[in-house]
Amino acid sequence: MGSRFTIRTFGCKLNAHDTRILEAELRERGWSCAGAVEIPDLVVVNTCTVTAEADRQGRKLTSRLAREHPGAIVVSTGCSAQVAPARAAEVKGVALVVTNQDKPKLVELVLAALEEAGFEVQGMIDADATRIGRRVLGVPVLGDDGILAGYTGDTIGL
Repeated sequence: MGSRFTIRTFGCKLNAHDTRILEAELRERGWSCAGAVEIPDLVVVNTCTVTAEADRQGRKLTSRLAREHPGAIVVSTGCSAQVAPARAAEVKGVALVVTNQDKPKLVELVLAALEEAGFEVQGMIDADATRIGRRVLGVPVLGDDGILAGYTGDTIGL
């Protein structure tokens, strides 16, 4: 697995701030931002739900990015993921939904999921990080407490 990412952000200044923090943490772990012609290994969509239109646009972009980058791990986070995690998980191609409370652990959760799925993961620091499961048999949804709440959606292959 390579080490390129792309993050798309909707909404408020807080989401923009969260995105800068995610980018910095990924870069600290040796990942790089995918250029315009590079294929990302990780796609994060930081969503907004201040209006129904913002919510719809977030789901639409998430779906489009999942189609455009079928080999990437697609993560939905932000307010839409917070308010309706099951709905965020229903978007075809979403591999992980991370609520706002868990956003500070997003990088660790993604890296742990990849490691558990058998990928060699660049930047995995915490061997005791929260584990998603040895095999991802659906779309994992994390609860507000950071514990795996269950799986929903279609079976995906990592």
